[in-house]
Amino acid sequence: MRSGRPDMDYCDSLEKGVITMYNDIISSINSEYDMLLEEADIDSIIKGKTQYYEEAVVQAVETMVQNFVTDLLNSIRERGIDTKSTYTVFIGGGAVLLERFLEQADRLGKHTFIRDMKANADGYDLLYRMTQAGV
Repeated sequence: MRSGRPDMDYCDSLEKGVITMYNDIISSINSEYDMLLEEADIDSIIKGKTQYYEEAVVQAVETMVQNFVTDLLNSIRERGIDTKSTYTVFIGGGAVLLERFLEQADRLGKHTFIRDMKANADGYDLLYRMTQAGV
């Protein structure tokens, strides 16, 4: 966004979704602890519901999530966007899930989270209509 309007020169999509994170965590925990976590287990740990998991597993998952968030913010910076000096808007279920970890990151300035689970779809619809209109 520039001056409150979409700036198509800075519109991009990264291959850094939570599914990638889930797969990495599942593989690592299976290898390291011989435990078969599911995405729901990872979500529970991320949300702080850790009472059913070994402390070492909880620590490993939280460390991997924090590393994922750090890598994500680094990838954004590599694209020329400084999340410390720009107002960052996080949209969608993955962003809401990772909110606690994103807010702990030292690479983030002013920001907000849009919790509407349809926000990504609405944004892509707007982007499609803008490209069709030649904007």
